Amino acid sequence: KSNTTTINNFSSIFKKGKSYAILGESGSGKSTIVDLMLFLLKPQSGEIFLDNNRDLTKITHLENKYRIQKKSLLIGQNDFNYGSYVRDFLNLPPHLEKDKITLRKLKKAIKCLKMEKIFEKNIFNTYIGENGSKLSGGQIQRIFLIKAYLSKKQIIFFDEATSALDKENEKRAIDLLFDKEFFDSQRILIFSTHSAEIAKVCDHRIKI
Repeated sequence: KSNTTTINNFSSIFKKGKSYAILGESGSGKSTIVDLMLFLLKPQSGEIFLDNNRDLTKITHLENKYRIQKKSLLIGQNDFNYGSYVRDFLNLPPHLEKDKITLRKLKKAIKCLKMEKIFEKNIFNTYIGENGSKLSGGQIQRIFLIKAYLSKKQIIFFDEATSALDKENEKRAIDLLFDKEFFDSQRILIFSTHSAEIAKVCDHRIKI
């Protein structure tokens, strides 16, 4: 057990329809805050509330994890998926692979992120090498950003999820994630990031 305090006197409210950039130097605790909100870590003290002000720290850790993770998706800096095809990385339920709305959104995301050369006609069966070995780090990050765009989850966490992108591709990613079809009044976007560009477009900036 560590006696080191990473985060002290932190308080914030995250509301539907809003976007948040959590900013700070490396090691300041940005990723730790995300992990706490997802109940991947237990807070040493303090309270976390979800929905109708119910204190999630008063129920079991596993119940907390189930409730928040049912509503949320984490797109991380070094996300890793086992598999050799696009479908393994997008991780969509099989019935959605034939859903017209999902396919339309997927094609829109592919065009926005300039991923046409990666995707073949049979999109989900596109071979990308064992665990994505045929792709660059930036291409893999863009596939995970497409995964977020197709998600129906209410709360989307991005932990340095554009770190491998150059400025031009980061701008495309921002355009996609702040598209009204994705970022609506029922969704919360939370970015743990060093990116000034992402911070600029978010509704709120939280400095750690």
